[in-house]
Amino acid sequence: MKTCFENLKSIGIFPNMHHITCLAHCLHKVNEKIRDLNSDIDLFISQMKHLLKALKLQRQFKEKTSLPLPSKICLTRWGTWLNTAFFYIENFDKIKLFINSIKCNNSYFTKVQNLIKSEGFEENLLDLYQYKFIPQFITKLQNTQLKPKESYEMIKEVEKRLSGPPLKKLKNSLKKNPDIEKFTSDGNTFDFKFRTRFAPLVSVDVWMCRCLFL
Repeated sequence: MKTCFENLKSIGIFPNMHHITCLAHCLHKVNEKIRDLNSDIDLFISQMKHLLKALKLQRQFKEKTSLPLPSKICLTRWGTWLNTAFFYIENFDKIKLFINSIKCNNSYFTKVQNLIKSEGFEENLLDLYQYKFIPQFITKLQNTQLKPKESYEMIKEVEKRLSGPPLKKLKNSLKKNPDIEKFTSDGNTFDFKFRTRFAPLVSVDVWMCRCLFL
């Protein structure tokens, strides 16, 4: 996509065209990186999903925990993996009680039991909770009334809170976003700011990138 846009600009067909990758999608990439770093929690969520397909276990889950069933993860829906993980973290004692109370001998149940007993699993859950703010910022960025500067300030706020591989992932995503600085720089002329004051840096209902002609 970047090569396509660069070629269209270089040959003079669309000299004023700018390419911006959706900022909410950049945060979703961070979400995916965090998921990759927590393979044990990802496996736990996956096995619980399969385990709770049985109607009998669904009823037992609601009776034992007084909780709704965990939300379904859609990997193409931004932030849903983290939100589901936070559901398990916030209700872990109740869910652990449910797991220890049921009698089942299928492979999903065995894997779930082994995971909650494994060394470091609960510590990993606690560590993951530090990213509670990411889905919240993804939701905020989906506000179509945000101005470019407001959207970018949210991304910079997330950047301040991250460290390690998730921070590196966000920086790499922003580095590959070719024209983002043009829409957020304080050095822009008044005319440019006037023409781009409502330029969308997030595309929620369409593709993950936008073409802006100025």
